[in-house]
Amino acid sequence: MSGTLHITAGRAPVSAPSTASESPASPAARPIDTPAGTRADTAGSTAGIRDDGVDAHLDTNGNPRVIERRFVVEESYARYRLDHYLKCKIPRLSRTKLQRIIRTQVQPLRGRTPKPHSIVLPGDEIVIRRAARPEPACPRTFDVLYDDAHALVINKPAGLPVHASAKFYFNTLARVLSERYPGRDVQICHRLDRETSGVLVVARHKVAAARLKGAFAAKTAQKVYLAVVRGQPPWPDLRGGRAAGATDQATSVDDLDRLISEALIDALDGRPFDHRDQENASHGDHIIDMPLGLVDRPGAMIAIRMEVKPGAAPARTRVRVVARRGRCALLRCIPITGRQHQIRAHLAACGHPIVGDKLYAHSDQAFAEYCDRGLTAELLARFKLPRHALHAAAIALPHPVHDQIIRVISKLPDDLRDYLQGEDPDRDPKTPLTARK
Repeated sequence: MSGTLHITAGRAPVSAPSTASESPASPAARPIDTPAGTRADTAGSTAGIRDDGVDAHLDTNGNPRVIERRFVVEESYARYRLDHYLKCKIPRLSRTKLQRIIRTQVQPLRGRTPKPHSIVLPGDEIVIRRAARPEPACPRTFDVLYDDAHALVINKPAGLPVHASAKFYFNTLARVLSERYPGRDVQICHRLDRETSGVLVVARHKVAAARLKGAFAAKTAQKVYLAVVRGQPPWPDLRGGRAAGATDQATSVDDLDRLISEALIDALDGRPFDHRDQENASHGDHIIDMPLGLVDRPGAMIAIRMEVKPGAAPARTRVRVVARRGRCALLRCIPITGRQHQIRAHLAACGHPIVGDKLYAHSDQAFAEYCDRGLTAELLARFKLPRHALHAAAIALPHPVHDQIIRVISKLPDDLRDYLQGEDPDRDPKTPLTARK
């Protein structure tokens, strides 16, 4: 190992998307140190500007943009009905909605008005075109924690989706990256849920993308999360080897920062990361070992929830308590495997769901109500936080070109910090934030 790049992120001012200048193609990554109150010197950053995406669907004249999607019919779909073909390509759409799209948005096919029963032929180009609609507001800004000619590590804000969905097209990280780095082949290398904040790796060219994505596939990238959960888990504390009964009072922001830094540095301790070591040793952490699969019970209201199921895909998560306060605790979570919603599902299955998790900490009815009505005052009072309290706090992975390990840390966001510091209405005000030894 020829070197390690250590990057520590501060709570930097929000950076707005803009046209970025070319990063210097230096032989080594550009080290960035961003203590609190400063920001990384990154291309295209504009401090102090916030964009919530309210007008992202409008062009410079204030008119709705046009969204266009194209499909070229493959040989294997020869003589399919148009509605059947589009159902294969966009499976989330219902038959009724597809028929409406064909009537109102699909452009003429071979010079004829398309109908649901129109037959498609190999080489046909199916063009769907519609006016952009207003999207739910979300932060379209992010800070860059690490930046060189080959890779970016960004600090994704909670609420910003990574990829497009039924509700989000312009208000996505993928879209913001295309605006901030126009004409460049930037590629997102892994995923974070929309409500999860924290570190996310982006490649700046195709070769880097292949290598960085390969690191995630080969488990040579290590991700460390912080989660605020309900209750007091019976799992090891950060300093589990100390004398029984000793406590470390953490009544200030500095104390909390110290505990978190200790937890993250302990996780990214400078050794080359080896997933086999993760599989075979707990390093003093508790390991949650529960197979996970999608809910498939008859009558289940929510089909996207993961649950513990015998015979499902193996799923293992390392957990350790960083700090405790009243009726909640701050955990360090290191996923050994990479199942969908793994940390959220595991913690909920253990009886300590993440605070604010609408899908795993509450009933199907509550989640369905949120989907239908949005975050009402009544629901917010039940959920406690407007988003789930999960933060991707650190990452370590091989640089895509140089023989170095990139290690990046993102500080706990203010909303989760405030919750721990005492804004939880359920807290016991007599119980200080502690890290038990």
